[in-house]
Amino acid sequence: MMKKEDKAEDSGKGVQTSAIFKIRASDSIGLQITSCLLNGDNYLTWSRAMRIALTPKGKLGFVEGKVLKPPAGDPILESWEMCNSLVLAWIFNGLENISLVLAWIFNGLEKELQLSAAYATEAKALWDDFKEIYSQGNEMRIYQLKSDISIYRQKGKMIQRYYSGIKILWDKLENISQ
Repeated sequence: MMKKEDKAEDSGKGVQTSAIFKIRASDSIGLQITSCLLNGDNYLTWSRAMRIALTPKGKLGFVEGKVLKPPAGDPILESWEMCNSLVLAWIFNGLENISLVLAWIFNGLEKELQLSAAYATEAKALWDDFKEIYSQGNEMRIYQLKSDISIYRQKGKMIQRYYSGIKILWDKLENISQ
């Protein structure tokens, strides 16, 4: 027999609220959920690493906009706010270059972004802001990757290193549009 807290409640939108709003003891706001830190030049790698890390925690929907903020008075609003704040903290913890004074809050956010990120109230909005800021110039990046692929040569490398290097370039090119 299942305990009441083990049952998944359906919100009517096909979303199991108990899984989405579950916060485990290991889900600390100080947790850096990926070793890849956003530094301004690696948005695609960082966003992919964050998506991979958020998925098993059941929180990817917060940055994708699939878990919408409930209206005032909704019984799950408090749970949504706690989980949204947790995801915001994880995003902050995935950023690089911060002053020591604010390290515990932003843990790596560049000084120029501290003010704009400090006022973010929803993980989806912050995620979209970073995408807009850091994924600019993809056309130049696509051109550069295609150029790198076309001139990549084995040049005495073992076949495994050659394959690994060319695969990384192809994977970067493939993921640039995601």
